[in-house]
Order: sequence, then C-alpha cells, then structure tokens
Amino acid sequence: MPVYKFSHQLLAVLVHLAHTAVKWKTNFLILDVGDKLVNTDDTALMKYEKKFMQKAVSIMYTVFSF
Repeated sequence: MPVYKFSHQLLAVLVHLAHTAVKWKTNFLILDVGDKLVNTDDTALMKYEKKFMQKAVSIMYTVFSF
C-alpha cells in the first residue's frame, strides 16, 4: 500500500514542521486562529500547536480521501 505509507510519511513531516513552526513562532501556513501567540509559555504553545495539527489533519483527509 504505497499511498498509505506515503500519507504516514507526509503526516510525520507535517508534525515536524508544525512543532518547528510553533517553537520558532513562524507562520508558514495560514491558520484561522483568532488569538495571537503573545505568550511563550507552554500552554500557549500547546494551544497553537493543537490548532495547527487540526488543520494539518484536515488537509490530510482532504488530500487522501479519494
């Protein structure tokens, strides 16, 4: 199942990029987040990363639902 393996590898890359983006406070993917990431505490970072991952998983389902 090459598509299955590819989707898992792509998801792993998205997770890594999400984690890196949150740590560096970059916006390489536009999110529908109403609040700005002002605090650098772990709670704010986890909230932002969770919203990013929800967006990434949504994209994965859209791309691989054929």
